[in-house]
Amino acid sequence: MRQRQRLRRQGFISGVPSSSPAQQSSSGMEPRVVVMIGHMKMARPHTHARTNERSRGIKRSKLINEKNPANRLKKPGRYKNIDDPARADVYKPNLGRVTSVNSLTLPILQFVRLSATRGIIQGNAMVLPKYNMNANEILYCTRGQARIQVVNDNGQNVLDQQVQKGQLVVIPQGFAYVVQSQNNFEWISFKTNADAMISTLVGRTSALRALPLEVLTNAYQISLEEARRIKFNTLETTLTHARSGQQQLIDQIVEA
Repeated sequence: MRQRQRLRRQGFISGVPSSSPAQQSSSGMEPRVVVMIGHMKMARPHTHARTNERSRGIKRSKLINEKNPANRLKKPGRYKNIDDPARADVYKPNLGRVTSVNSLTLPILQFVRLSATRGIIQGNAMVLPKYNMNANEILYCTRGQARIQVVNDNGQNVLDQQVQKGQLVVIPQGFAYVVQSQNNFEWISFKTNADAMISTLVGRTSALRALPLEVLTNAYQISLEEARRIKFNTLETTLTHARSGQQQLIDQIVEA
């Protein structure tokens, strides 16, 4: 008792000044400041404990988001809307559009080793002759009709028929093919290479543009005028208008 009074006279009790309002209002033997200190401990937990609790809450939230497949797909580089007209690689107002994705535009494709192409062309449009350099291709018609012609690397015609919705065509690597729309043709194709490459047979980027006219006339057994039209009349590289005269020349090129 005497020791407690001596501590009170010195101005301290339990580490808190005796001039504290809580101590001045105490009427019992034990100062109320002790209760106040206990209350403060309950109301204000340690900063380290609060930080750990907050961290655990953030981790739980991240775990829930990661388990949601929709949230995983929202991460950059994990999805691309190939049917979005704004993302078209080739767009012609009166012909149609073509969009392709590979591991460069969608990195996740390198794990499945696939690339894809989405095409929508109108009734008077044609996909210029080309062939896949390093992949096989599966072309599936989703709407409309089109004439598809495929030839092997020896120039033999292996397919020449009309394709409509629900049908698919398998195009082996190195086989040239041409697509002519007949009723607003739409398709999706998958290629067995994450970085599939094509080579065009006509147009300003084709190998024919670099060949002399005499080579074309002898190779395809056509006149000099026809060789000139094949070499210079088609400036497009992907889509063009389907014209009867041009179609005959393209048929000769593909079959050659």
